Amino acid sequence: MNSINEKPTVIYIDDEQNNLIAFEAAFRRDFKIFTAINAATDLTILSTCEVHVLITDQRMPGVPGIQLLEEAVKRFPSQSRILVTAYPDKEVLAYAVQNGHIFDYVLKPWRYEDFKGMIFDAYKEHLEKIQTAMMLKEREEDIRKLDEKIRSITTL
Repeated sequence: MNSINEKPTVIYIDDEQNNLIAFEAAFRRDFKIFTAINAATDLTILSTCEVHVLITDQRMPGVPGIQLLEEAVKRFPSQSRILVTAYPDKEVLAYAVQNGHIFDYVLKPWRYEDFKGMIFDAYKEHLEKIQTAMMLKEREEDIRKLDEKIRSITTL
């Protein structure tokens, strides 16, 4: 399991190369960073390493951010997700929040300290999801063992 002291792994997807460069320059000391110019590159990275926090721009050619987030929820449920947008569309944001696709969203231009805190909070959420999943698995195993014991007693 990951530790809160571990450097969180973050991927940022944006179709504007300058945004990717600015993000990496701002946060390279705080996080292990991957960047991707499109969703196809993102899926390659996500398939090869564990990413704790996925950050994506909403308005991109081809696959919009919300569609990428919907796919990420299915494939990487413990991952936390943040949507970045310069054009706040209340319907898109409400949909993303209500359906559990995002931990939070940030408006461009973002402020370093606010965004950094949000990413760390998203990482904490990721760790909590993993811990909860492990506890559920342990409880399911306990229930299975009790069920076996009950069956052995009742078949005597």
